[in-house]
This record gives sequence, structure tokens and C-alpha cells, in this order.
Amino acid sequence: MKLITLIAFFVFTINTQLYAAVQSEMRSILKSYIQIIPYTSPDKKLDDKKLLKYLGELKESFKNTKHELYMKSPSFKSNITFINSNILHITKGVKLKHYGYAREQVKHLVSNCISCHAQLPSKKYDVITHKYADIIKDNIKTNYERGLFAYFLRDYEKAVEYLKKDISKLKDSYAQEERASQVLKIYTMSLKDFSKAKNFVEGLRSEKNNHIDKDLLSKWIKDLNEWSKVPNQKLKQKKISKLIKKYLTPIESSMQLGNQFSFQVIFYSMHGILSNYLLENPKTTLKTEILYWFGLLENTSPSIYSLGDLY
Repeated sequence: MKLITLIAFFVFTINTQLYAAVQSEMRSILKSYIQIIPYTSPDKKLDDKKLLKYLGELKESFKNTKHELYMKSPSFKSNITFINSNILHITKGVKLKHYGYAREQVKHLVSNCISCHAQLPSKKYDVITHKYADIIKDNIKTNYERGLFAYFLRDYEKAVEYLKKDISKLKDSYAQEERASQVLKIYTMSLKDFSKAKNFVEGLRSEKNNHIDKDLLSKWIKDLNEWSKVPNQKLKQKKISKLIKKYLTPIESSMQLGNQFSFQVIFYSMHGILSNYLLENPKTTLKTEILYWFGLLENTSPSIYSLGDLY
């Protein structure tokens, strides 16, 4: 009995230490992420030694995440390699004063963090935001930045609340379509709330300062009505194959052309389904096929959430 008690105590101690280590690493990553977000804005100068410091800290934090269970998933494993490469390109761009290139790489880094983090269960990490109140106050200042931060924390309701605020203030139709598509992605891929997504799109259609093509909005509403009836939880391999064949295969050639706003409801809905399935079934025989579709799906997304050719 004493031996069992001793073993139990030893296992509990190891697990507690491992959990604390993971929490510490994620807090460090979160801090760096908060500090890097503002550099996505053209108003923030990149010739800043602080940026290089934040990138170095982020890279160091990611070195210590390899024991985390989720990092062994196919879609996460390659992500860490991509992030480290991305950090290297930003650093080189800043040092060589190629600021335009470096800025785009910063955007992709933020996008990469969000895309990866959004695949985790919504309550995986209990982030206590008040611990970072000073950092948030100093770095997160616009609704767009608040939306990105909320999305990273998987507070999806808060993310769409912030991202929706400035859509009508954006000056051209493409910028509005891109931001609306980002909100649509959260509703369909993360929240899987097609009713709220539909209300959002219908609201855009009646918005006075909306410049988004009315036919596009009508297409989104039509697709949302259809996808609200499609099962999206705990699906078997046979069902996954059927969904791919029905929804993705017929538009594969269009997906290869890149961003296609008219198909976004299909793209995001399928991305959410495939992400969940692969996370729950990392050894599935569909892994290679799903990673191929991930590559196409990411390339059709607005750049702020796209992983592009990672897969």
C-alpha cells in the first residue's frame, strides 16, 4: 500500500510539474504574441530593437513546447517548423531594412499563431487575461488588434464583436469583403453557429455603408442555410470522405486559383470539420488527403488567417 501511495505521489508530482511547465511556456508565448500584434499595422515602425527582442523570446518559448501532446498532431507538428522559419525571415528582413517584406511576414506569423491555436479545444488553456493587463494596454489598441487577440485566446464571441465593429468604416469593397470573410470564418469554423453567421451577413446586406457585392452576400446566405443542416461533430471516416467528395472535389480547380470569396462558407465549414477530425484521429488513413485539402483551403483564406503552402 505504501508503494502504491508513493508511486501515485510521484506520478502526481511529475504531472503537476509538466502542467506547470506547459502553462509557463504558453504564458511566455502569449506575452510575446501580444507585443508582436501591433507590428502588423503600417503605423508601427519595424526598425525597432524591441521587435527583434520579442521575436527572440517567442522562438525560445516555442523550443520548449515539443513535449505538448497537441504538437504531435500532423497539422501542429509542421506548424512549429514554419513559425521558426517565419521568425527567421522577419529578423532578416528587419536587419536588411526590407520593411515591406518583413511586415508581410509579421502578418503571416500572427496568422499562423491564430490558425494553429484555433484548432485547440476552446477550454484547453485557462488564460487569465488580467495578469497581462499592462501589456495589453500598451500594445492592443485598435478593435482589429483586440479581435486578433480575442481570437488567439479562443474567445470567439469577443473576437467577432471587435472584428465586426469597423467593417462599415473600411473604404473599399475588397477590404470589407476580407474583414467580413474573417468574421464568417469564426462563425462557421470555430463557433459552428450558422444562425448567427446568417444574421451577420443579412445585417451587412442592409448596412448603409456596405460596399460588398449583394450577389456575394446572397450566395453566403444560401450556403449558410445548407450548411446549417450538415452534421459537423464526431464524424466517422466514411462520412468525412463523402463530404470531401460532395463539397470539395467539384470546386478543386477553383480552389487552386486562390482566394474565392463566393465559396468561403464551404471552405470554412469543411476546414473546421477536417481540423476536428484530424485532431481526434491523427493516425487516420485520410491524413495525407486531408493535409492536401488544408493546403488548398488555407490558400483560399484572407491572408490574416492563412497558412498557405505549409501543408
